[in-house]
Amino acid sequence: MTPALLMLSLLAAASSDTAASEAAVARADRGRFAPAEWGYYYYLSTSAAPPSLRPALARTAAFVVASASRAVVLEPHLPARVENGDLYRIDLRALEWDWRDWRRVLARYPYAPHTELPLIVRADWLLVELTDAFAADSYYRLLYGGQNIPATRDDFLKFWGVSSDTDFRIGLIEGQSGVALAKIRWIENRPTVNRGYAWGTRDSARIDAAADPLERPDGQFQHQAEEWIVGIPKWSQTGTRGTLQAYLLANGQGVRQDRAPADIVADQTRFRGTPEIRTCGSCMQCHVAGIKGPKVNELRATIATGVDLYADRSTQEALERFHLADVEKEVRRNREDYAAAVQFITGQPPEQNAAELKQCLDWYDRDVSLEQAARELGAAPDELRRALALASARTGALGARLSALAHDRPMPRSVWEGAFAEAYIALRAWRKL
Repeated sequence: MTPALLMLSLLAAASSDTAASEAAVARADRGRFAPAEWGYYYYLSTSAAPPSLRPALARTAAFVVASASRAVVLEPHLPARVENGDLYRIDLRALEWDWRDWRRVLARYPYAPHTELPLIVRADWLLVELTDAFAADSYYRLLYGGQNIPATRDDFLKFWGVSSDTDFRIGLIEGQSGVALAKIRWIENRPTVNRGYAWGTRDSARIDAAADPLERPDGQFQHQAEEWIVGIPKWSQTGTRGTLQAYLLANGQGVRQDRAPADIVADQTRFRGTPEIRTCGSCMQCHVAGIKGPKVNELRATIATGVDLYADRSTQEALERFHLADVEKEVRRNREDYAAAVQFITGQPPEQNAAELKQCLDWYDRDVSLEQAARELGAAPDELRRALALASARTGALGARLSALAHDRPMPRSVWEGAFAEAYIALRAWRKL
């Protein structure tokens, strides 16, 4: 064997050892528990990411996993690092995830080219899977349970114990909105029964006499889209109390929709590269520190110009109670609760957490290079190139994208997910030579 081939073999062995080593570590860790409990333990791996990104990926995965859990106490449902490596153990029971729902999620996993459900799941894939409810129902399925996925805004609010009592709602008509293309939107806050909070917005594609909230400050105006955010109370055994957030988008009739029309509202953060708002990744990236404070209270500003509110006494009191309440104070309190939970989970303030979340999501959606594909397969780049060349020579049917990958042309992540199994089989055939 020439020195060059010897070096290639050593690189391939070192790379392929990663997956086998992780599997051995995971099995050994699970073996510390009673066999009857093994079906509840699974592992998240950050090893598919470049080493520099792995700490951020671990933190954001913990944040998203916790956000997709109904569990209240934080410690038991945070991923536990195994042997100071790139593996993190989760317990379905602690997360309150039904094992049948988890299996439905795993059935979509593209990086396990065999019939068995994987013991180890890539953290970067799960991050995307749980933040794009338009692409899959995994976020809803795990957070609510397969039998309780909300179909409407009312289902969502009822699930989280949001009060329907109109006497305690406060809000405003926001001007200069950075999300609503019409630049004006309705915002309201409702109380909950569990020490959380609930905020909703209503938006229209265009503002006219029927759709202008300023013309109908009682809320009886037409709209086409809604966004709802509920604070889920969380607390730590150390005494820290805070909230994470659940999200829902709906149309004007209150029916759930997993992406909002881009001609009504826009995602300036461009979650997954699109301008449309998607549950819940767009919301997490946009609401950097939790609930956003309003820019302009349009009704207050209108009154300041000399306009008076005229209505019967009870109606005027209701309007003043809703529109002239100290909304900013409620926003500050909710942001403090959100910051406490995020800081506990990630060790980072919410602003840094949101930046790392976007960094990890954007990285996953980047085109996959030959080097990155090899890392994900546990191979050296040149070994993967040779394996693809052999597969092409033997079958003559290697896809255009994989063929181009062998020539160092990156392929879209969405295509790589579907081509992974084919590349895996080609690599195994190469290694049998």
